[in-house]
Amino acid sequence: MTSLPLHSLLDKASPPASFAETQRDPEEQDASLGLSSASKDYLAQLPAVLEDISTLLRNTPRDVLGEGSMVQVLSVCGRLQRPTDPWSSTIIAAQAHRILLTLAHDSSSIQSFVDPYIHQIIAQSLRPAFLHTMHPSIHPLTGRRVPWPKEKPSTFSMDQAWKDQYPGTTTLLEWVIDHLTPETLQNDLGSLLPMILTLLEDWEARFVLRALHILQHVLTLISPDLLVQRGIDLVLHQSLRSTCAYRSGSVHGPSILQTSVSLSLQCLSRARPLHPEDVWFRGVDSLYRRAILDNALFIGYDTNAQLALLVSMEQCITALDLPSIKYEKRSLTLLKDILDHASPPLLSPLFATLNTLLQVGYPRISTYAPLLFHLLTRGWLLLDKAQETLPLPRQIILHTSSLLHALSPDLWKSAMDEACRVQPILFTSLCQDTLLCLDASSIPLLSSYFTQIHLGPTVIIQRQACATHPPRRSKPMFLSEKLYGELQETWLHQRIPQLIARKIEQDYDIGGWTTF
Repeated sequence: MTSLPLHSLLDKASPPASFAETQRDPEEQDASLGLSSASKDYLAQLPAVLEDISTLLRNTPRDVLGEGSMVQVLSVCGRLQRPTDPWSSTIIAAQAHRILLTLAHDSSSIQSFVDPYIHQIIAQSLRPAFLHTMHPSIHPLTGRRVPWPKEKPSTFSMDQAWKDQYPGTTTLLEWVIDHLTPETLQNDLGSLLPMILTLLEDWEARFVLRALHILQHVLTLISPDLLVQRGIDLVLHQSLRSTCAYRSGSVHGPSILQTSVSLSLQCLSRARPLHPEDVWFRGVDSLYRRAILDNALFIGYDTNAQLALLVSMEQCITALDLPSIKYEKRSLTLLKDILDHASPPLLSPLFATLNTLLQVGYPRISTYAPLLFHLLTRGWLLLDKAQETLPLPRQIILHTSSLLHALSPDLWKSAMDEACRVQPILFTSLCQDTLLCLDASSIPLLSSYFTQIHLGPTVIIQRQACATHPPRRSKPMFLSEKLYGELQETWLHQRIPQLIARKIEQDYDIGGWTTF
């Protein structure tokens, strides 16, 4: 055991400036590559230093340590909690956690022990690192929104002490946020939120993604009333709308896009009851234009990026609701462009997004029936040949059945013909689902179509109003036993499920089909 005092041990345990985060490749997989000799020396001696700190804390009464030393210990341990950081490891993170457990042995949890020191950790360890990069839209004392002037100032600063001089600041911020209570967050929101926004608007994607994860937790602790009263919802929406711009050069681009849209919608949704409706609709509308329609120009043919775009697109369309949906044609054209170069994994989310767009935009979107027809038939052609012998994803079948309703009778028939030609199993499932979910007004179309493709044009279709002539089994308008048998046998021969034949029997036994 060393005889060094606690403050000297803590200085040796703090990550040195040689670990400056701006010097590392953002996408580098091995954190040990390119480390300076000073950094390697630090890593070599750190386990022994942490062991000395742990021993000293066990042998020193709490009242002797003092609040300043306790804050310094917590700050050092907080910086070491992420094993993937270059100044930490699994062993080092475990040692730091054991020190926290030693300090909190008299408390119910680490969070309850840390809570009284949070304000001092923010003031002494976090605020100096962000002193020259604080976000101008949040007042640091009140935590309220500060209106920006017409000439919006740039938030970028070359003086990024949290990267260059204080390695581990981002990890410490994450650790502090994880141990916050709602009451503590409300008191320190003016200090913490500008730091999060600074990370959110950084040029490096890895810090943006970490800021988004921090913000996810913060939103669970902030009440909707506090969001609106301080104007935080508008500040967050504005920052997230800028963050969702796709970063084509980063592997984090798809995750940033999807998480930004989700958080922005979450923020707007929580504040929606306390705002006029036009504020909500303008916010989601601008988010849809920026995150979906504008990003579509830059995502290229990357499958992960297209998947993130489709998921975000469906979330925005669902949030917009029926009265305010716009851009139907641009949205359908975007889906067509994705589908023309899509791989099979994209088909299920693409059909889901298309179905959501149809539900929200119906009946106006049915004016683009030819484009819908192209999307349907093109999607069927892209299904893997291997899937022709396997059950298709149920989601694709259900969404396809719903989309068929928006087509005109001629296009509906053409779509069914195409499904029968290129995807027999899909056609079989469509027949089953369509028969079960179509309304009464659409049954004549379905019945005449099935009769035409399976029994030829010789079948005479007779219609008779039920109100004038109630259906009875003895009426000549009913299917003859021979015709009914041929129809049932033919459908079964075409691999249409037994459920359809049972449906025919039920309708026939009730009184026959008025459409035959």
